[in-house]
Amino acid sequence: MTRTFFLVLMLCMYVVAVQAEEYGGKVVDFRGSEPTVKQLIEALRSPPPPKYTFRSITVARDKAQTNKVLLSIPFEFNSAKLTPQAQKSLEILAEALGSEELLADRFEIVGHTDGKGTVYYNQILSTKRAFAVKNYLQNGDRINEDRLIPIGKGEFELINREQPFAAENRRVEIVNIGAVRKN
Repeated sequence: MTRTFFLVLMLCMYVVAVQAEEYGGKVVDFRGSEPTVKQLIEALRSPPPPKYTFRSITVARDKAQTNKVLLSIPFEFNSAKLTPQAQKSLEILAEALGSEELLADRFEIVGHTDGKGTVYYNQILSTKRAFAVKNYLQNGDRINEDRLIPIGKGEFELINREQPFAAENRRVEIVNIGAVRKN
């Protein structure tokens, strides 16, 4: 009895540790380049959730690693209006997200700003930009809105902390967060 209790306790502790660990993934930076549909699909495709075996008991994590791409999606200055260059990039992204390989996945569209302006203003601007990208991608029913989750992070996750006004801080990230949940 004591040995069985100990084994169950160890298994529970292992499962909790697996669930608590950070789910990493790859980040592919396409800023400054024009990725192809194939490159975007490959960068965003998530591997299946890993399985762990402990004394003939297999535990599968319910969440795969999240993959993320950084894109140059230029907006008009101080605005959430997409430029023609942004629309061109988003056409390629829409084709990738609509591909068979990514059709079952959901994506966060994460908008970021640089450090200019107030924290409040940057938060609103980054959220508006994330929604502008979402709206463009689902225009004409290309991408189901349930698959796209817009998030604005303002200036809180600067890539270049040494230069908070640097252009590389103004970006949009597309993050694969896994399969669409069916109700």
